Amino acid sequence: MTTHDRSKLRAGILELLALMRAEERHFEAGLPAAERSEEGTAERWAARAVLAHVTDFKREQVVRLRAAADGSEPPPFPAVEHRDPAVYADYACRSWEHVSADAESTSRALCDRTGQLDDANLFTPGVHPWLHGRALWAQVLVRGVWHASAHLHQHLAEHGHLDRVVALQRCLYHAATDAGIPDEPGGRPFAVYNLACAHALAGDLESGLERLAEAVRLDPNLAAAASADPDLGRLRRHPRFDEIISGEPATLASRGPPEAGRTRRR
Repeated sequence: MTTHDRSKLRAGILELLALMRAEERHFEAGLPAAERSEEGTAERWAARAVLAHVTDFKREQVVRLRAAADGSEPPPFPAVEHRDPAVYADYACRSWEHVSADAESTSRALCDRTGQLDDANLFTPGVHPWLHGRALWAQVLVRGVWHASAHLHQHLAEHGHLDRVVALQRCLYHAATDAGIPDEPGGRPFAVYNLACAHALAGDLESGLERLAEAVRLDPNLAAAASADPDLGRLRRHPRFDEIISGEPATLASRGPPEAGRTRRR
């Protein structure tokens, strides 16, 4: 990767981080009063808890970026069990005032740290043993953009705002494409895959299949996720689905009508 390529990629990552924060603000501003005030449960998260959670994940990434700059190893962060009532209670007890202010300051810190980190630390695969051979830039996108968008996506879908789900993921897809985010694991393939899920949820099966095929072609590891992702339930019995995830023609036994029904991501 040349110096020009690294500069362009850094600019693209920063653009996506800023866009994701703008989408979070739009998400909060567009909440109906009932959704803004709902308490939610560990099975069905309230919007306030969703934003608190994605902000915590961004804060963990800020810590990792700080460790990369210092040449140290970041602390291990425990996996989050989303259906654990205690985990949910920790997020749900935070006020909107706290959540909104924390989201703003943490997103700004993530952008600042990403912008300041030197090229070798941000772009060289395997330079940090704790990344197990991956490059740090991809983790920044996963933690700062794709994870956040997936949770907003789920909340909007659970509350019937399927047009907003598609708008969110289409916006990120085009932004990632225009910014030249690489077609590598952790990069643009996630944007393509998430748009496929959005189209499938909204009932646009042809667009969903088209984007899913693109995503799996760019990152074959996404085929395993597609096989179990509830968002893709309507595509599961479509003749092209098995062809897409296996790369082989579907058998007659696998053919059938598209599956109906609503889905969940968490």
